[in-house]
Formats: sequence, C-alpha cells, structure tokens
Amino acid sequence: MVDQNRLVDQCVHKGLMYLAEALQYYLPTPRSHAYPPENNIALHLARSFAEKNFQVWAEIPIMGESNGELDFLAWNYTENITVALEFKRDVESPRLIVKDLMRLVKIHKKELLLCRGWPGDGQNTTFTGRKIYGMVTMLHTQELAKWWHHPAHKDYMPEVEDQEGKKQKPRDADGYRQIAKAIENTWRGIVPLEDFFRYSKEQTERYRFCYGAYALYDETNINTLEDVLK
Repeated sequence: MVDQNRLVDQCVHKGLMYLAEALQYYLPTPRSHAYPPENNIALHLARSFAEKNFQVWAEIPIMGESNGELDFLAWNYTENITVALEFKRDVESPRLIVKDLMRLVKIHKKELLLCRGWPGDGQNTTFTGRKIYGMVTMLHTQELAKWWHHPAHKDYMPEVEDQEGKKQKPRDADGYRQIAKAIENTWRGIVPLEDFFRYSKEQTERYRFCYGAYALYDETNINTLEDVLK
C-alpha cells in the first residue's frame, strides 16, 4: 500500500529538484531582484506530480475571496489523494505566508470553496479522499534554512538594512513566530536550488544562497494549524 504522505513529499521534493536543475541554466529575474517568480515553482511541481499520475491545476479561483486563488491543486484518482499547495517566492513578508496558511485551513474546513466545487458536483463539496495541504517557499540565506530546519527558535528575525525595514521589524517578528509554530510539528524539507550569484561578486552576501523549502499538513495536523496562527 502506498504511503500517501511520503508520495506527496516525494513529489514536492523532486519538483524543487527540477527547479534547481533549470536554475543552473537560467535565472528568470533581473539582476536587481533575487527571487524567481513563484509560478516557476508551479511549473516544476506540476511535472513531478504528473509523473506520479496526478492531474494538476494552477491558480484555481476561490469563491468568497475577491481575486483569491489557490496556487496549485493536484489529484490522484488511483490513490484518492487531493493536494492543495500555496507558493511564496520568499519569506520576507511573513504576514503573507500566515495569510496563505490560514487560507488552507479555511479550505479544509469548507469555509472557502473552489470555483465550481470539487470534484464538480456543485458548490457544496470539498476535496475527496485523503487531503494534504502545504506551503512551498524560497529561502535566501543560510540563516533562514537553519531556521526552517529548527523552527523552535521562534525569536529568529532576518537582518534589516534600511530604516523602513527597522520600522517593520516588530510586526515581522510576530509573523515569523507564527510561521515557526505552524511548521514545527509538520513534515518538511529543504532543497538547495542555486548559488545564483556565484559569478557576480557585486551582489550582496545576503542574497547569495537560495533554497526551496516546504511544509506539509495532513488531516491530523491541519486541524491544529488554525490555533497556532491566531
């Protein structure tokens, strides 16, 4: 019998490895910006999920949210697994990650429904079979990667270099603490992507390293996620 949690974990991990391979050849972003657009995550995860017989969709409209969309949906008929993922290109706006995690909770509780329902019989259904949710993001320092591995250090804050960043720091600190609690009791992983600026010495060290990171929730720990996000 297939270990469904492990199957989804493998798909996410392998998709990030595909992204790492692509970034070896080309970085689709200006020199002034360190982050590849998040739809690059969707492209490569779609490949890995499809290889495991999942049907995949991106940017699914959410009813009841103006301009709200779920970043990624995958469904495996044979194994009866539905996977809902949100993507972020970085963690430097932690409140946005908290917002996306809460969206996953609301989808699970049927407080938010996908357009046309799922699997297609009106607006009163939600995912079928085993449901797995997750957040996939990019991390741009070794500090962040260590924090993702050991989120119990809830006092983590990235260094800020400008006055505006210092003003934002107290609110960001709360966001990072919430994220740490949210990923502490999940299964999660990190994939090294690329040392983007190894040929460009003028880039700051802060943005030299890049990783793909993810945290996944099954039906047991998604139910406790709302409490830690409050």
